[in-house]
Amino acid sequence: MPSTSALDPWSDESVRKDQLADPEIKPIIEFKESSDEKPSWQDIAPFHSTTNRYWALWDSLHLRNVLKELHGSPTGGHFGVMKTLQKVRERFYWNNVRSDLEKCCRNCVARKGPRKRTRGRLQLYNVGAPFERIAFDILGPLPRSSDGNNIILVVMDYFTKWPETYPIPDQEASIVADVLVQHWISRFGVPLQLHSDQGRNFDSAVCKRDCGKYSPSTKPEQQLCILSLTAWSGVHETTSYSPSQVLFGRDLRLPTDLLFSRPPDAPLAPEEYIEKLQARMEEMHHLARERIGMASEKMKT
Repeated sequence: MPSTSALDPWSDESVRKDQLADPEIKPIIEFKESSDEKPSWQDIAPFHSTTNRYWALWDSLHLRNVLKELHGSPTGGHFGVMKTLQKVRERFYWNNVRSDLEKCCRNCVARKGPRKRTRGRLQLYNVGAPFERIAFDILGPLPRSSDGNNIILVVMDYFTKWPETYPIPDQEASIVADVLVQHWISRFGVPLQLHSDQGRNFDSAVCKRDCGKYSPSTKPEQQLCILSLTAWSGVHETTSYSPSQVLFGRDLRLPTDLLFSRPPDAPLAPEEYIEKLQARMEEMHHLARERIGMASEKMKT
């Protein structure tokens, strides 16, 4: 006969034991058992990001508002079922979530009409890490805005597919280069390659203009964006990591790395890269939280 003394893995006692052993769930149980009031964000912030997400879900949820925000809002982007479903599952859970979402998307498609398909690029490029190769393109001319802009500069990273858009008044290479440095390179580092559909001469002019941004003769006000790049790539004494390492899990590529031919990161498939990145960032964030806590304690004494 099977032993009846073994603890049922799905009993209330077993589930509670497992929950108290989980570092992400345990803080929430302790908070709820110690007080009927919701803890403040200051109390919950030092814990794991998953714990923070549970904290955000304690308030009553309205399904219609969730779907409207994650699908129909400007930040929702009116994406299809699978992309929106991924967004929802990262933040919420309820029964029949997929069928509810499919109904929401059907109604949305019925209102906005058929979608026009655009021709894709014929040439594919293999890259193995974020921000090694970026593409930029020009949309316009469009109706001129009150700020004098009638062109949209679209920039995308080939590996992550991260897109950004910037309004500009003209598509001259000098203007494109200025925007790339101020808004992209200062935040994500220097790419190894730039590519556009504007022709090689245009790409060359942009690259030459970008290189001039790092010259000591550049005006001080034009160096502000480079100062940001310097700050984000420098190790902070509190965490012992650079801000870019804590945020992106990697160092930003600097102009110096191009001058001295720093090799590109080892090529990885996106799935493998994400798996390694998650493990690296969990460890890094854990150490950063500990060091920030230690620094706070030192300030009290």
